Amino acid sequence: MSRNLKIIFTLSLLLNIVFIGVTVGATMRIKRYFVEREQAFSQNLPPDVSHKVAKTFRETRMNMRDHYKEARAVREKMEKVLLTDPFDEKAFDRVAEEMLQMQMKLHRSKVEATKKLAKELPPDQRHIFTKRLVERAGGHPGGPFHGKPRGRAEDGVKKMPFSP
Repeated sequence: MSRNLKIIFTLSLLLNIVFIGVTVGATMRIKRYFVEREQAFSQNLPPDVSHKVAKTFRETRMNMRDHYKEARAVREKMEKVLLTDPFDEKAFDRVAEEMLQMQMKLHRSKVEATKKLAKELPPDQRHIFTKRLVERAGGHPGGPFHGKPRGRAEDGVKKMPFSP
């Protein structure tokens, strides 16, 4: 093998090792972030309540499997409607309405599970449960790679570049 090929091979090998290291490190960091969040949530609730919450949402997801299959079918219909030539606006509206109804079914199932749990939990545990739901719904400021939001003033309004 020539000297140039040896150098290229060695650099390629080193870059692959670095890439694998970065990927594994990022994966571990993400996993640790989510595991710590779940553990913090579980530690704040008694084990039986934490188990009940997990069981209720697991059962809800299992019951929604048929709805997910229907949603995939509707999505495929939407794809076919969008790809037809010429575009059929009435067919699009019909499938879009069907898609919206399917989304409502899915959301309704989740809302019913939340309502069931809220009725069963005492106020202090309901407070912890609510904080967790708000966090999962996007009410928390970041994730494993997000720190304090940049480029925003304290009131949340975006700052213009080079503004005082």
